[in-house]
Amino acid sequence: MIGLKRVKEEVRRLNAMLTYNHQRQQEGLAELEQGAYHMVFTGNPGTGKTVIARLIAEMLFDKGVLKSKKVVEVTRSDLVAQYIGQTAPKVRAVVDSAMGGVLFIDEAYSLAKGGENDFGSEAIDELLKLMEDRRGDFVVITAGYQKEMDDFLQANEGLKRRFARFIHFDDYADDELLGILSLMAGKAGDKFEEQFQHELPELISQWRAAYGKGFGNAGAVRQMLEAMQKSRPLRLIEQGIEMKGDALVLLNRSDWDSAVEMTSFGQ
Repeated sequence: MIGLKRVKEEVRRLNAMLTYNHQRQQEGLAELEQGAYHMVFTGNPGTGKTVIARLIAEMLFDKGVLKSKKVVEVTRSDLVAQYIGQTAPKVRAVVDSAMGGVLFIDEAYSLAKGGENDFGSEAIDELLKLMEDRRGDFVVITAGYQKEMDDFLQANEGLKRRFARFIHFDDYADDELLGILSLMAGKAGDKFEEQFQHELPELISQWRAAYGKGFGNAGAVRQMLEAMQKSRPLRLIEQGIEMKGDALVLLNRSDWDSAVEMTSFGQ
């Protein structure tokens, strides 16, 4: 994976601990940090949090910590009910579905944002209880923006104590975004015209700056590539280019400009 230097270092630490604990077991010694694998991921959208959660699930399965490498991905609506008495059973059902694997709660901070008449706090209480009662049977990974997740962890005294690892996902640098765009294009069988390839570093820098707050990182790059791919057929027709050979796979500056114009990416 491109970038994610800080994340990769934390994953290496986790892998080292898992390997170390396995060796301790072979020597008849007690495991350290037993069951302490619940995690908090913080960072902006498109920084790879969901992908890393899936990879960690595979790692925990391979090391024998979990019985399954499945990841059950949920949001607030999957945990919080609208009526009294329905939230706790809803949380238990979700946890039951994640048994043996990872429960990934995206935008987890939203559980603590509903106000005093909201059942989000009930969902948090029930989740904490299950994390203790079923300790070692599943792993919870929560994810969201840095500030909002900090507030979320303060919403309940027991929340922060339940999580052993806190991993921050930095935004991608411009050169990393270019690498991601090139990788995605290559997987789709696309190529960049030579001149366009030289222009891309500056274009990406300008595009990101114009996008402003809420930039979606790798997700925004994927949307931009898809927009360019949609612009290409009309360019070929308008320019009278025969649709065969390299014409079918080449992307150029015109496709980029059209993608910016037809979307809000450059605004």
